Parts: sequence; structure tokens; C-alpha cells
Amino acid sequence: FIPLAEQTGLIRPLTAWVVAEAAVQAQAWWDAGHDVRCAVNLSMAAVADDRASAGLLRQLVAAAPRLTVEITESWLADARGREVVAELAAAGVALALDDFGTGWSSLASLRAFPVSRLKLDRQFVLDLDDDDRGQDLLRAVGELAAALGMDVVAEGVERPATAARLRAAGFSLGQGFLWSPALSADELATWAGWT
Repeated sequence: FIPLAEQTGLIRPLTAWVVAEAAVQAQAWWDAGHDVRCAVNLSMAAVADDRASAGLLRQLVAAAPRLTVEITESWLADARGREVVAELAAAGVALALDDFGTGWSSLASLRAFPVSRLKLDRQFVLDLDDDDRGQDLLRAVGELAAALGMDVVAEGVERPATAARLRAAGFSLGQGFLWSPALSADELATWAGWT
């Protein structure tokens, strides 16, 4: 439904609602003593018009201590995208580059992009259990990210053997069905033992 929301212009109010809900939930967790951040994916279409996106950007800046904004590599190729990213970074909003490695950016562009986290696309971890070259590639990406002061999250981790190979390659962060499917806020609180 995201492409349809982008085409119809509904992505702006949808994104504003998601950011508001994420900020409220993250604050509630913080108030309960849980130091966690919510990650919100930000569509380029939601910020394409600088006048229309001004309120959304204010929302993100206000929630900066509790939110991480996830953007894709396509933001690198767009002047407005680069402008918004620079504005958010200057305001202290944590940025993560989602689906890294799927095409748009060159490795050299990473040093100019103010992100603190790379989220490696699941293609990097598929069939990692039997692929020494894949593990070597992951280790190299991890070392590059560390040299640039970024942490790395491997997406799509579904098997214990994959998690073990990621740990062996130096990764301490992963995301995937091995640990849990997507959960509502209440389900997450139960899963984490907060309730």
C-alpha cells in the first residue's frame, strides 16, 4: 500500500500519523524505564515538497531523543533527499540507512552521508550458513562501517546458524524472525518482559 499512498499523496498524512504514534509509544516506554528507540521508515515522497513537509520535519526533530529515522539509498540520488537528511542530522535526529547494498549508493558516498547505522539488506545474509565468501563480505562491510563510526544491523536473520556466522563476522546487531516476527507495542512489552 505504500506505493499507492505515495502516488495519491496520502503518504504525508500517513507518515505524520506514524511518526506521532511512534513518538508517543517511545516516550511511554522511556517513562516506564525502558531505554529504547522506535525506528520509523521515511518515504522520500513524504518530504518531496518542502512546505508540505515542514510540520513532519518539526515532529521528527521534537521526537529525536526517542526515534531513529530509516531512509533508503535512493535518498542519496535526490537533491531534496540530501537536503532533508542534512537538516535532520544537524538537528540531532538519528539516521539509519535501510536496505543498504541494494543498488543506489557507492561505498565512497557513505562518508558524506550523515547516518549512524547501516541496515544491511537481507540479501547479504541469505544462505550465509554455507557461504564463506558471503561471510568475508559481511566482515568487510562491518569493518568499513566501524571505520566510519557506524553500527550495522543485519536484516533477515532467520536461522541460528546464520546468527552464529554473523557473530563470527563481528556483528552484534541483527533483525529477523529468528528472534520474533513483527509485534504490536503491547506484544513487544510482553515479549521483552516489561509487563
